[in-house]
Amino acid sequence: MGNKGLQKRFFYVGYIFFIIILICYVSFNHSITVANAEINPKIIEDRDRSNDCNTLVISCVDFRFVSFIRVFLTENLKIKDDYDHIAIPGSVTDIIRPETQKITFDKIDILLNLHHVNHLVLIEHKDCGAYGGSKYFDSDEKETEVLSNGLRRVRDILNEKYPNLKIDLFLASLKNVGNEKFYYMERIYGAAFNHSIIMANTEIGQMVAENCDHSNDCNTLVISCVDFRFVSFIRVFLTENLKIKDDYDHIAIPGSVMDIIKPETQKITFDKIDILLNLHHVNHLVLIGHKDCGAYGGSKYFDSDEKETEVLSNDLWRVRDIFNEKYPNLKIDLFLASLKNVGNEKFYYIDRIK
Repeated sequence: MGNKGLQKRFFYVGYIFFIIILICYVSFNHSITVANAEINPKIIEDRDRSNDCNTLVISCVDFRFVSFIRVFLTENLKIKDDYDHIAIPGSVTDIIRPETQKITFDKIDILLNLHHVNHLVLIEHKDCGAYGGSKYFDSDEKETEVLSNGLRRVRDILNEKYPNLKIDLFLASLKNVGNEKFYYMERIYGAAFNHSIIMANTEIGQMVAENCDHSNDCNTLVISCVDFRFVSFIRVFLTENLKIKDDYDHIAIPGSVMDIIKPETQKITFDKIDILLNLHHVNHLVLIGHKDCGAYGGSKYFDSDEKETEVLSNDLWRVRDIFNEKYPNLKIDLFLASLKNVGNEKFYYIDRIK
């Protein structure tokens, strides 16, 4: 066969291959992004031993406290990433408010039943925008009183509904000490003002303060699920791949974007998002779903991996369209996380949904 014949054959093969790739691109328009492979196996060893975790953490989304709360949970409470984490504006206020209490309990019920949680950590913080910030209060003492009493009230509500749960209450703050800034955590006990100061690692605290307290603005809002199996991975992905470090607000709720689709929760969810967009001037939205999500019934609910990918991707596209209509100036990125077997090893993956 002459050179022209070989060239023609290679051309046709290449053309057919291109058409196949194009069809796949149009049908399942996403690309694989894998976070740091050296970090992945370490996360797997810690995280993928079972579907149970001991602890549920509920805190605010404020980006100034994201790193500090993580350091406090790891260094002081020693729970590492073995916890589910619901992060919503105002932290526990949704448990107090009648119009949001049932929705919040529905989410907590999912986690208690799915992951067999027996320990609840509730964290509020001072200068919280959901309360109007520190300027709303007459004094630091009054702010401490109001937030502490709010935590105690929530503990009483939770004790009545979940009598077997161990519940710990904490109040975080960012304070000036001389010319430096440090984070503090107060453990809130039963009686009024009966609390003690706990300070997380001061070296880390100072580093976090330098990184996160430069202003009240952040560029990015992340919305993801609370599933403890994905907590470390999502953080690694945001830091290593998207390079946004801790300069982001992070709403973490069971089912990720489901509350934006469901009519009964859409308005409440948008109210929270409005707070963050107006308070922190967010201009970038990152929406992350994940496979084997309990809010969807897990992977076993779907006939195949392809069907699960299709349903979750379609939900992300649907939510992006809703956001584009309501917030046309927002940059929006969609991702779908999964935990997969590769030979005898397990790795996390992110599909970028375009």
